[in-house]
Amino acid sequence: NARHHTPFALSAPLTSVYWVVLFTLQVPYLAALYPQADVPAAYVKHACDAAGPFVLHNLLAFGFIHLWCRSFFGWALLLVIADFLQLTFAYFRLPRLPRSAHVAVLAGPLAFAFVALYWVGAVVVHARNLPARTVANVFVWTWAVYGGFYVVLFKDWAVGFALSALSACK
Repeated sequence: NARHHTPFALSAPLTSVYWVVLFTLQVPYLAALYPQADVPAAYVKHACDAAGPFVLHNLLAFGFIHLWCRSFFGWALLLVIADFLQLTFAYFRLPRLPRSAHVAVLAGPLAFAFVALYWVGAVVVHARNLPARTVANVFVWTWAVYGGFYVVLFKDWAVGFALSALSACK
């Protein structure tokens, strides 16, 4: 962020807290992949259904981080777009995912992928001047519209909360 500051740059400490909380929420999901006597079979089935998008998100995020750190921003944006699309499709393909897994595997990463589209896109187009800041002040409201879409249409407060937490990182 310091070397490539844009209007959509996120606060590193707050974004780190976001990811620590998200990784902590993923621990029960990962534990559900190894069934025990007290875990219902339906929960294990849902956890296995979400394993593909979860692994693909982690691989795409890994690639994004490596490309970002090496200043290959165009390729990093391509991976963020792929991650956003696959998480969106997984969101609609897995509507009955238990709430804890939904937040950890879909809602949190999907919200970050949406925000990362703006963040990396702004770096790719070198958005650092006054007109870019003006456009960013308009487009940042799409975060609220996108979150509101999930809250109103699907009653999914997890995506809305994750986006509001990320907007606080701005």
